[in-house]
Amino acid sequence: MFALFLLGMALLIFWLAVLWTPESVRDPTGITKPDVPAAAVAVEPASLEGILVRQLTAGAISRRRYLHAMAQLAASDAERRADRSGRCGGTRDLGP
Repeated sequence: MFALFLLGMALLIFWLAVLWTPESVRDPTGITKPDVPAAAVAVEPASLEGILVRQLTAGAISRRRYLHAMAQLAASDAERRADRSGRCGGTRDLGP
């Protein structure tokens, strides 16, 4: 009985992994396409955060280097806000 259960689970997993694909990615010829459109892949990131994420996911930088760069970016943003407001917290005094 346990062997039949394992066989059924194996067939279910095979069906889900190999045979079942969403209609949006199925080609009439039977060849599946990637789910991501080519235009979305070619878009370059517009921010430094996006560039860092792309480098991290591509393996160009390590997780530690990514976290360090993000910390430096956050510190420079906080410093810039503090310079604009003239106070350390970067918030405006709205008064009474």
